[in-house]
Amino acid sequence: GIVRIPPMSGVVEADGGRVKTDTLLYHGGYVNGYRSEVAINQKERLAICVLVNSPGHLADISIPKFFELYSSKEKDIKSWGKVSVALR
Repeated sequence: GIVRIPPMSGVVEADGGRVKTDTLLYHGGYVNGYRSEVAINQKERLAICVLVNSPGHLADISIPKFFELYSSKEKDIKSWGKVSVALR
């Protein structure tokens, strides 16, 4: 099933240092050497799916790193949509 993960402590937004308080929906699994990780931030309408077919820590670090990087560039990313609307 899907697990609700409480807000991630230590994840900080780039705009003033507020701690993120969004809840992520998360599911991950491992079968016969294949690993999957899925996380969804419903508030931001943002999701990531990581599929790995080899051993290692990539799946462990991918979800936290993705949301860390997104948080640090969130304002820039959100402005992309405004630019495309303005160009129409």
